[in-house]
Amino acid sequence: MIAVLVAAALVSSVADDAIAQARAKYDAVQYDQAIAILEQALGGSSDAMTPPEKARVLAFEALVHAQMADDAAAKKNFDDALTIDRCVAIPDAPAPPQIKAMLSAVKDAHAARIPPPTPLTSTTATPATTATPA
Repeated sequence: MIAVLVAAALVSSVADDAIAQARAKYDAVQYDQAIAILEQALGGSSDAMTPPEKARVLAFEALVHAQMADDAAAKKNFDDALTIDRCVAIPDAPAPPQIKAMLSAVKDAHAARIPPPTPLTSTTATPATTATPA
């Protein structure tokens, strides 16, 4: 049990470390270096990150691409992140409103492509009738 907890802590640190290092480069306007850090994390072992962590790394990479005016790569990264985890958030980092709006639009478009969930109750059932007192 302890080994599982230690392994989980190590796994989560890969994404957290990559995002923290990339955030430092992002804040220093060293976008190419931020992308390299994120790509290295994504290119590692498939067991290195859980799907939600990978989605967070892709979402941060989308933000960096958007800052580099590479909207196509930003949209693809964020859409890929949403494919992995529909609940992934737009990264909480300083960015112009246009970038946040673009990522929000990608999230909305992604949500529109997802089919609605199957209802849990039958839509063909008729309501029960009750007798009215005379």
